[in-house]
Amino acid sequence: MSLTCDPRAPQTVPDDVRDGLPPNPELVQLKLEQQELRLELKRLYGHAFVQGSIGTEAGEEYRQLNRQIATVTKTFEQELKREYRRDYFYRIHNEELEKILKKVTVVTPAYVEPVVKHQLPERAQLQEIMCDLSKDLNPRDIVIRRIHAIDTMVALSRRQEVQCHKSRLSKSSSGSPLGGSPEVKEESPIPETFPVKCKETQCIFCIGDDRQSYDRRMRTFSKPDKMKDHVERHLEKRTPGKYECCHPVCKVEGLLLDNIILFKNHVEMVHGIRLREEKYVS
Repeated sequence: MSLTCDPRAPQTVPDDVRDGLPPNPELVQLKLEQQELRLELKRLYGHAFVQGSIGTEAGEEYRQLNRQIATVTKTFEQELKREYRRDYFYRIHNEELEKILKKVTVVTPAYVEPVVKHQLPERAQLQEIMCDLSKDLNPRDIVIRRIHAIDTMVALSRRQEVQCHKSRLSKSSSGSPLGGSPEVKEESPIPETFPVKCKETQCIFCIGDDRQSYDRRMRTFSKPDKMKDHVERHLEKRTPGKYECCHPVCKVEGLLLDNIILFKNHVEMVHGIRLREEKYVS
């Protein structure tokens, strides 16, 4: 196991360890000075002493103390975390050496490879090609596989995945890759057709964007006004001229509208999405 990379190494200092540590004397002194100055400013300027003391020497001293406390607290937390991790690596290193010297048999948990299901089928196809390590291929099959890989890369480059933002809580609560159930990234269903009649809070441009996943294309906004603002931003990026309906059904038919008014009327009457009238667009 590496001395700097160990999935078992703690990322934070436990509360019981933190509670058993003596207080930082520098931080205690700064907080005492802050409390005394705070009481003095309250006596002079009342409860709104923060605003009332702006421009005064005492007010600037109070704000400087706050900055010093924040800096000392951050430095102390970083040093505490670094020392706690260093102590872990030192201790675990000695334990591993002791097990080797005493010839203790340790049963390590089997590594469970996480099951990954991609949002886009092109990425899954590319994974199958790149992970195929077959050696019994003739020259013709090797060339065909390379061509297939290039075609799949080109197709994947045209698609767009939805970014998944994970909170710190979910990261800290997730299990280690050495144990527990494997993580599964669900694959979005991709039906063959899109309904012509859409929901009133769907974006007609997002529905026709084949670079994105099905869930992203069929998403709805919380309010019609938010959808209308979103559509107007799409329209601002379009060059003047004829307007193409982005719905997959209309796109296959090659439907073109002569102006923006006809385009919005078509989207409302055919697809059920009412857009903002031109007289209300600034």
